[in-house]
Amino acid sequence: MAAASTGCVTPEAQRVATYVHADLINFPVRRIVVVPFDGRECPAEARQVVTEALSLELQSALLCDVIPAPLTDERLVAEAGLWKRGRVDPEALIDARKTYGADAFLFGTLSQYKPYDPPIVGLKVRMLSARTGEVLWASEAIFDARRAEVRRAAMETMRNEGPKDWLSGDDMVFMSPRYFSRYVAREVVAPLSKQVNRGAFRAKGFPDAGGRFGEGTAFP
Repeated sequence: MAAASTGCVTPEAQRVATYVHADLINFPVRRIVVVPFDGRECPAEARQVVTEALSLELQSALLCDVIPAPLTDERLVAEAGLWKRGRVDPEALIDARKTYGADAFLFGTLSQYKPYDPPIVGLKVRMLSARTGEVLWASEAIFDARRAEVRRAAMETMRNEGPKDWLSGDDMVFMSPRYFSRYVAREVVAPLSKQVNRGAFRAKGFPDAGGRFGEGTAFP
């Protein structure tokens, strides 16, 4: 009963790691197919909420089509298990690329989850090229609202993006799984958005913040 009331697994301290492949910076994707996130220890509703939040944030950041893959596409859904073991089925990706007209596929795992105050979301995501199967973007993050810096950032997001007619204070974000997931998605996608936008800016011949010209780097 205690495990069911708190979520998936024992929470850890917050950590974030991000990798961005140069191809994603130099050759922007036009369509991303999002495979329903895994995380068998977590409720299906939780996985859906986090999947939707990250999909919306990616669409806003990359200005591309982001579409969900149906659960009925068993072959593509099975790839979610393969990439976690460091493998992919190239033929499955090629077939899916033709079916959806995709440039990339996004896979994710909800590793930790606690919906209410203090909420916790642990997330691992990988974006794979539909052409080569290479990892274009990878991110791992754990957001634990018991940490003061997480609470401050989440409340700031609530002030900027929450409903204006909400009578409750900014701490309502800790009682709304959807809004906390939205905060998590914004933080996870932010490094990718900065890299892609910086690459596009420099590709047009403008200097970066340090006055340097050239192509974007593959790492944040």
